Amino acid sequence: MKIRHPLAIRVVAFLAAIVIRVWMGFSSLRYRPKGRSCNPRNGLDRPYVFVFYHEHILGPPVFTSHRKVSVLISQHADGEVIAQAIEHLGFSTVRGSTTRGGTEALRAMMRLARKGHSVSVIPDGPRGPRRKVEAGLPYLASKTGMPIILMGVAFVDCWRLNTWDKFAVPKFGTDTILFTSEAIEVPKNLNREQIEEWRVRIEAEMLRINDEAEREAARLRERRRGWFWWLRPKRG
Repeated sequence: MKIRHPLAIRVVAFLAAIVIRVWMGFSSLRYRPKGRSCNPRNGLDRPYVFVFYHEHILGPPVFTSHRKVSVLISQHADGEVIAQAIEHLGFSTVRGSTTRGGTEALRAMMRLARKGHSVSVIPDGPRGPRRKVEAGLPYLASKTGMPIILMGVAFVDCWRLNTWDKFAVPKFGTDTILFTSEAIEVPKNLNREQIEEWRVRIEAEMLRINDEAEREAARLRERRRGWFWWLRPKRG
């Protein structure tokens, strides 16, 4: 059911933010930067474009929220609820996407970059395809001059919803794995072929760092199961 009434949107967004904060408040963050530390809460040396998948939206917004990080939220009909919930979690927002409403969003982000603000982009939202990076991401980085930081996210234990992105819902008290890549500097004044080359490169790197985070989550999951080996029923 679509939510259209402004009051209903505000109420749902507020309640969603509270639930997310309480639920994720019992989760521990295991942060592994591949380059320099790029957690906005610890301060940044310059504005960046942070990138994480739609399926992991319950991770980075909780652990990296900061008013000087603006999240790019789609102009899709459901975007207003998400935008208000994100703001309750501690971010500012920009409406638009790397495709729809992109011109206005790009101008807004360029103004934010001049003020020292970073931007978070969900490259496969709001409707996929899953884990697909659009050409608008390298175009944005090229136009704004902001380096890209890719986020690899995984939960040690989670449920997967039957949605297009296999949305991840972390189980209560589980650990969140967060890897950040080295800064990716996209050159200015790229032509279409060069933008596509960078899109392919970024998409491959995004897949790689998320696979690495998932392997780390699996390693921790198996290690913790090993702690309770004596509870397992004996065979034969």
